[in-house]
Amino acid sequence: CGFAPGLTTVPNGPWWQAGGLHAVNGTRFDFSFLATDCAEGTFAPEGGVAPYCIPCTIGTYSNVPGAVTCTLCELGKYSTIESSATSCSECAPGLFTIGPASTSPDDCQPLCPAGRASPSRLRPCEVCPQGTYAPTQGGSECLACPSGYSTRGPEATECLPLCAPGTFEAQW
Repeated sequence: CGFAPGLTTVPNGPWWQAGGLHAVNGTRFDFSFLATDCAEGTFAPEGGVAPYCIPCTIGTYSNVPGAVTCTLCELGKYSTIESSATSCSECAPGLFTIGPASTSPDDCQPLCPAGRASPSRLRPCEVCPQGTYAPTQGGSECLACPSGYSTRGPEATECLPLCAPGTFEAQW
């Protein structure tokens, strides 16, 4: 070799390459000036450089050049692209995924409505009993009303102050 910067004459024999570093017969040579970052949608575990770029698989993505791993699609997002995704799609409003790395819009399920809750935030949902509430859709639990407050009934979205002793509200 010996004809370019960083190259040295080496005897014939086994060689190894990763991240721009090559080893020939146990001697390391720096070829990093030849390396380029892997493109978005791919990764290389040995430092994120070509030519060892691997496409991200379905349910994952890479949105930066030179990634050393792909990222799982976050909760509420999915990727149907089987190779080299650079982003994940969001579920439609009112829908959410049960976990990360979702691979289809079918993984997006209806959120619990306000006044109901579920640990997964998805249906089936439990009605919040009186004295508890879920203020928004997608609640993971019913929240207890603070002292001196309650709800008008089950499936509440807010707590209201209790009436003073000896008084009542005709609307309840």
